[in-house]
Amino acid sequence: SIPFSPSFIFNQPDIKGPNCNGAIMYDVLVRLTKGGTLPYQEFPYDPNRCDRQPNGQERQRAADYRVEGFNRLTTGQSFDVDMNAMKQNLAKGAPV
Repeated sequence: SIPFSPSFIFNQPDIKGPNCNGAIMYDVLVRLTKGGTLPYQEFPYDPNRCDRQPNGQERQRAADYRVEGFNRLTTGQSFDVDMNAMKQNLAKGAPV
């Protein structure tokens, strides 16, 4: 199992929000699907900084670690867990 860098995703301007104050999970998952991420060892996390941006080579390497896809396992605005969706994902061997 490879530990991945939270900084690679959360430091990027369209994800981190103003003043490094968090991210919307959907935006993070889209970014992981389109661009990937890097292992922690290649892009270390520094809790005191969020200004380090990946360079071109790092972005290219991150493509090797893209997420194949994701889907929502909740229903409606209340975000209740959709047990049928969860069971279907588990039956397919997909992570939940």
